[in-house]
Amino acid sequence: MEVPLNITVMPLRGRIALAAALLALLAGGLAIPNAAHAAFTDNTVCKGTLKVGEKSVDFENPLNYTIACTNYITSYSLIVPGRSIDSIETEVFGIDKATGNVVPTDSFSCNGDLPGFGINCVGTYGGNLNLLPGHVNLQSGSPCSIKGAYFVVTYATYATNPDGTPKLSGGVPTVTTNTAGPFTMSRVQGCSSSRGTAKKVTKKVKHRRS
Repeated sequence: MEVPLNITVMPLRGRIALAAALLALLAGGLAIPNAAHAAFTDNTVCKGTLKVGEKSVDFENPLNYTIACTNYITSYSLIVPGRSIDSIETEVFGIDKATGNVVPTDSFSCNGDLPGFGINCVGTYGGNLNLLPGHVNLQSGSPCSIKGAYFVVTYATYATNPDGTPKLSGGVPTVTTNTAGPFTMSRVQGCSSSRGTAKKVTKKVKHRRS
């Protein structure tokens, strides 16, 4: 039997997606849930969107993000290349995609090296393409100037004995980790067009008879 392992990851600062994924695999503390989850598959599909957020005292250049995955995950890392993040939402809760209600079992704790180019969030998520909405603040510049962002997800479990205690190897649990991604985020939504909409003007011309 295997149960999910909530993991702690190192902060990101401008690392490429592969490095971000490896950092997300570093194990920290254990959290044993009531029941085992289904097996994670490396072909888990995730989607991500970006949107201009609402400004506040702590979020002058707010960027909202939402991710959704088909399978269980225990962590995700969001990376915004070339743009420094100086404030983040530290708690993220899952939202049922059909009802809009909070999913009590889907929650994450987020952290990062601030200012930095990415954040890490650890917790539990049951998949089913339910939504994980959060937001960050860019240290400078409009969110609409972002040219791209991506995220990586992981699912970590540890094996247990028949009595439910972790199987140990050298005094530590035997951990299995799976990674999916990187997944590309959508273009930032909520940005006005720089060109605007051209209005077509029709001019009536009178013709003279010669």
